[in-house]
Amino acid sequence: MVIASRDLLERADVFPQLKLAIELALNAKEKNWGYFRVRRIDGVYHLDIPYMELLRVQNTSDKQGFKAFWGNAHKPTITTRKRRKVITDRKTNRDLVQRTYEVLYHSRSAFRQANYLIATTIRDQLRATLTAADENELEPLVLLLEQSGDR
Repeated sequence: MVIASRDLLERADVFPQLKLAIELALNAKEKNWGYFRVRRIDGVYHLDIPYMELLRVQNTSDKQGFKAFWGNAHKPTITTRKRRKVITDRKTNRDLVQRTYEVLYHSRSAFRQANYLIATTIRDQLRATLTAADENELEPLVLLLEQSGDR
């Protein structure tokens, strides 16, 4: 496996086939051609990366929550959390709602760089699809958080 720095992983032209496969797995679409394959097994999408364990990707029904597991792990290495906060605007004395989406990935995993790449893809996908629902809502905020807990 190629060891890449975080700056290298942020570039759009690095690992384009892997990024395409990750996006297909997140969007619940199969891909049975090429180097990276996405398969649906028992309603869960699996990303097959050569020389690595299978990655299981689960979407919630609203397509804004994700969980990713390597191999047969029971604890996800990548998750999303949705939070809602009410903020009072001092000028207008009006309550505004802000949704915050946190994409959490484990940094102590053996698959740290792949986790980072998957988490940034989830973050970018959420940023592209989320908008404010009404006039009393601020633009949603999408954060990428690194967890260093034991794996």
